[in-house]
Amino acid sequence: DAIPYNAALLLKKGVPVCINSDDAEMGRRLNHEAAKVLRYGGAELGLDSLEAWRTVTVYPAQALGIAHRTGYVKEGYDADLVLWDRPTPLSVYSRPLLTFVDGRRLYDASREEARSAEALAEKQRLLEKAWKAAQEEAKGPPLLLRRAVLWDCEDLPSQSAPAR
Repeated sequence: DAIPYNAALLLKKGVPVCINSDDAEMGRRLNHEAAKVLRYGGAELGLDSLEAWRTVTVYPAQALGIAHRTGYVKEGYDADLVLWDRPTPLSVYSRPLLTFVDGRRLYDASREEARSAEALAEKQRLLEKAWKAAQEEAKGPPLLLRRAVLWDCEDLPSQSAPAR
């Protein structure tokens, strides 16, 4: 359970290990969880990256009894696909280039770069506009400053004392 070497030890003994999460954030990074199989004992035990990858694909599908339609990249199977920028998605440095869910492209890194550039340009334009407005306001009439009034306890009449 909380022993990081469990998955590798069980896989080496032939037990199909399923790695999953009900946490949305960890669910987005199951490739890192699969990589931990190799990091924590898998490499020393002779496990390869394909076996580690099966812990988040094939074995969960088999455990759920749906391996006849998902868990593999095969024609006619349900699959959400990610194209990575590195040879292995098990690297913490891997970044998704394309993501397809139910046959629809949901993420495209090149489009996101263009959107980021557009957002940065708009931010710059708005900052320049605000800067110009502040400069114009500074050219207006000077602010009138009033001397602060300091009050003391004796400045206000009390109910017991007669008014001055």
